[in-house]
Amino acid sequence: MKIKTTLTIVISLVGCLALSIPVLNSTAFDEALLPEVAKLKAKAFEQNTPDNGFVVLSGLPAASERDPAEVGQKMQALLSRKYRQGEAVELSKAEYTGLFGGEGLDKPWLEAYEALNCHPRHESDCLSRLSAQISQMSPDQRPGHKRLHTMLGRYRQVLATSHYVESEEVDMSSPLPNYDLLMKLSRMTLAQQYASGDMALFLQALSDDMRFWRGVLSQGRTLIAKMVATAMLWADLNAASTAMREHALSEEHITALAEILTPLDGPLLDISEAFLHEQTIIHHTLSNSARQAQVFFLPQEMSPFQRQLMALASQQNASINGYYEQITLPTVQLSQLAPQAFHQHHMQPKAEYKGYRIFPPTLYNLGGKILLTMVKASYTPENYIGRMHDLAGIYRLLALQLEMEKNDLAGFEKGLTQVKFSNLYDGKPMNFDRTKMTVGFKCFDKRVGTCKITL
Repeated sequence: MKIKTTLTIVISLVGCLALSIPVLNSTAFDEALLPEVAKLKAKAFEQNTPDNGFVVLSGLPAASERDPAEVGQKMQALLSRKYRQGEAVELSKAEYTGLFGGEGLDKPWLEAYEALNCHPRHESDCLSRLSAQISQMSPDQRPGHKRLHTMLGRYRQVLATSHYVESEEVDMSSPLPNYDLLMKLSRMTLAQQYASGDMALFLQALSDDMRFWRGVLSQGRTLIAKMVATAMLWADLNAASTAMREHALSEEHITALAEILTPLDGPLLDISEAFLHEQTIIHHTLSNSARQAQVFFLPQEMSPFQRQLMALASQQNASINGYYEQITLPTVQLSQLAPQAFHQHHMQPKAEYKGYRIFPPTLYNLGGKILLTMVKASYTPENYIGRMHDLAGIYRLLALQLEMEKNDLAGFEKGLTQVKFSNLYDGKPMNFDRTKMTVGFKCFDKRVGTCKITL
C-alpha cells in the first residue's frame, strides 16, 4: 500500500510539473526585453539602388541578357516584402528561375579552370597556376568564353559601385549573394592581367580589388560578408607576394605596392557589429511565433513533435535576452580586444556553461535554456575573430617582403627586429627560415597552421 501511495504521489508530482511547463512559459510570465536588445531592430532597406554593390552582387548570376542590378533590385524588393509580412525570407525555385532566368549558367567556365580550386590560404602559387592555365588557351577556345566575358564585365560593374550596404530584412533562411562566384571572377581578372605581363595593369587591378573588399569589410554588417572580404584580401595578398617573388619590380611598382599594403587598423579588425547583427536576426526568428519551433540551431534529427515541445517550454523574450547575455555580449567584447589581449584570453581555460539542471528542474524557459546550452557548445566565434588578426599579420609579412624589394636580405633581416613588423600575437619577431626563404607566424586558424609567405 505504501509503495502504491508513493508511486501515486510521484506520478502526480511529475504530472503537475509537466502541466506547469506550458503555464510557466506562457506569454503572461515572459520577461521584458533588455533595453539594449530591444533597440537592435532591423532597419528598412532603403539602399535598393544600382550603385549599391550588394544589390548588383545579388543579381550577379542572372542570365546574360538580364541586367544584374535590375535583377538584384527585384530580388531584394521581394525579400523585403516577405520580411514585413512575417513570411520566410527566402526564394522558391520558381521565384529564383523567374528572376535569374536559370541556374548553373556559369558551370562550363568554372569547371574549365581547375586552378580556381587552389586555396590561397594553404597554397602560395594560386595566381601562377591560374595565369598559366589561362595562357595555354586562346580566349575562343575556353569553355563558356562568351559567358565568362559577360561575367568579367559584371565583376567590374560590382567594383564600380559607390558603396556596399546589405539588407537587414533577413532571417535564417535568406539567400546569400553569390560571393563564391564574385571571388572566382576576382581571381580570373587578376590572373588575366598577370598573364599579360603588364605589371602596372596587374597592380592596378589588384588595387581596385582590394579597395572593394576593404569597403565590404568596413561597410558590410553580416558575418559572412566580413569573412568573405577577409578571405579575398588574403588571396589578394597572396597574389601580391607572388608578383614580388617572381618579378623584378621598378620603383613605380614598389610605390604602388606600398600604397596597396596599407595595414589593417583597429576599426577594420573589429567585427563586433556583425555579431550584433546576428542578434537582430535571432530576435526576428524567435519573434515569429509561426516558425519559433523551427529555429535554425535545433538539431536536424529532432522530430516536429520534439521541436514543438521545445517551443512550449520556451519563453520568447527570455530566450532572446539569454542569447544576448550569454553569447552576443561576450563575443562583442572579445572582438574588440587587441590581438595580444585576444590571444591571451583564448589561452585561458574556459568555464563550462550549464544553463539548466535536471533536478531540481528549472522549468521557466527550460526549452530556451537547453537550446542556449546546445548553441554555446558548438559556437566558436573566436575563429572568426582570429581570422581577422591572422589577416593583419599577413599584411605585416607582405610589408616585410616589400622591405626586401626595397633593400636586400640584410635590410630585410633588420626589419624583422622592428616592432611594426613583429608578430601581432606576442610582439616577437616573425619566424624566418633562411633555408626555405619563408617568413611567418603561427596562425590562430588551426586549419592553416602557419601563416607564411615565400620570399
